[in-house]
Amino acid sequence: MPLRMADASVNAEANALNAEVNGGKLQIYDGAQPATADTAIAGQNKLAEFTLANPCFGASAAGQVTANLPANTTGLFASTATWYRVLKADNTKEWDGEVGVQMTLNSTAITVGATVSITSWTHTVTK
Repeated sequence: MPLRMADASVNAEANALNAEVNGGKLQIYDGAQPATADTAIAGQNKLAEFTLANPCFGASAAGQVTANLPANTTGLFASTATWYRVLKADNTKEWDGEVGVQMTLNSTAITVGATVSITSWTHTVTK
């Protein structure tokens, strides 16, 4: 049987995980998302970088947290945003996600010097 968690457990897990990234970094990349968040970046270009709020996310409900959206940033490289990596303040890798699925940007077409903003972002711990 698959693992099944109670609401209280998924909420606690989501809140604990998200507390780790308060004040951390969010990096937006092009190309293929690596197999795991532990996999080194190889050939993908960093298109933008955000400093995460503290607190980064609100309280969890049913294992889902919604981000306190970071301030806008500017494009570093011109390409199409496809995935992102979340890092702690000490640059320890936490998780990767897909642009357009867990996160929506003002545009996936990033250009150098243009404003890049996150319009929505959620993170979910599965029951």
